[in-house]
Amino acid sequence: MPFRLAATLTVLLLASIRGPAQDVLLEALDRQPQPVYAADGLLATEKPREVINPGRWRTDIVFGLPIALRVQRQITDAGLWAEGGVALYGFIPSVFVGARFDGRIFEGRRNSWYARPGVDVYYSPIHDSGSWLSRPFNSIGAITVDSDLSWQHKWSEQVHSNIGLKVGMGVAFAGRNVWPVPILGLTCGLQY
Repeated sequence: MPFRLAATLTVLLLASIRGPAQDVLLEALDRQPQPVYAADGLLATEKPREVINPGRWRTDIVFGLPIALRVQRQITDAGLWAEGGVALYGFIPSVFVGARFDGRIFEGRRNSWYARPGVDVYYSPIHDSGSWLSRPFNSIGAITVDSDLSWQHKWSEQVHSNIGLKVGMGVAFAGRNVWPVPILGLTCGLQY
């Protein structure tokens, strides 16, 4: 009831205004609100420019388990990347290949957040003739599933930097031995 009364009084007040004041008031009521965009963590009224993909290559270093040098190549415009590199898990050297998908969480003019889930296959030629703790094996392999949570900063149209956290899990196998493999590390790299 109070709302209806306030609405009725507002309509009567607007109807009683004549002349230039009426024109100004009607123009203000017709004006559409300006949209608000998120830009670099602040609210801005100008639309951010289209973020240009700087290139189809990305190189980064992972510090943690494993320590790795990783090179990635974008293979589809939908955000699928192929990756490969060399790694050191504890004291075990290895090479790996895999695939990763770019999932955009937030995108501003210069800063973006991505969740990048991926699958990797590791191989190490280390062998063991066996001991009282393990059976003999000729090499070590692993399959891991992980996700990179990355902050991407645009330095120029050609270069973006990435800093993030890599978290996941996998399984390693050597002969008939099987172990769980935790994945946890910090990533730092460039996209060009």
